[in-house]
Amino acid sequence: MKTTIQTILFMLILPLNLISQPDVPPDGAAFDHEENMYFFRTIGQQNWLYENINSSLLNDRTKINNIQDSVLWSQTNEPAFCFYPTERFDRCSQGNLYNWQTVNTGKLCPIGWHIPDNNEWQELADFAGGNEIAGGKLKWSGTDVWMDPNTGGSDVFGFSMAPGGFRTETGQFMGLCKTAAFWSADEYDEKNAYVWFATYNSAYLVKDTCDKKSGLSVICIKDN
Repeated sequence: MKTTIQTILFMLILPLNLISQPDVPPDGAAFDHEENMYFFRTIGQQNWLYENINSSLLNDRTKINNIQDSVLWSQTNEPAFCFYPTERFDRCSQGNLYNWQTVNTGKLCPIGWHIPDNNEWQELADFAGGNEIAGGKLKWSGTDVWMDPNTGGSDVFGFSMAPGGFRTETGQFMGLCKTAAFWSADEYDEKNAYVWFATYNSAYLVKDTCDKKSGLSVICIKDN
């Protein structure tokens, strides 16, 4: 009876969007300093959060600037986040978009977690069969979230990558329902940092670089 009561209480505190999921990740959960709860999946030898980060605080409780204005976004050199502006609930959108200055604090993920570097992203890609097909295997399946044709989208590992779009260094929002773009912890040079992304019309998981003033999604991996 005690187990049943605990299960019921646990389900009552779950966000409605997670209750509706047919396959709730079973491996555990992490919490940020706003008490947002993130489930995680064990994939190979790694533990990955099931959702993109959605916090306005660093894990030392420092407030991150919320900048929606495009001019202010392009001019700031401070940690900042924004959210993709939609006039309706859009299942494509998941989590906030953060600039590199936020990533570079090393304090965005819940304590005990961190933003993956290129080696960790590559390990995930290799486990999923290589970069040529890993994007498809990691993407949310079907076309309810991703735009048609969602090439290769099978979500066989329960990573459920969602196309939250991105923000350019000039403040323009792009790619909602078409692109999932994530920061790596590794920088390329003074102006650019590494990113990993997938698109609706390809099965690739691509490694590239972009301007540090861009706004991208962040997903976290558990510390070893």
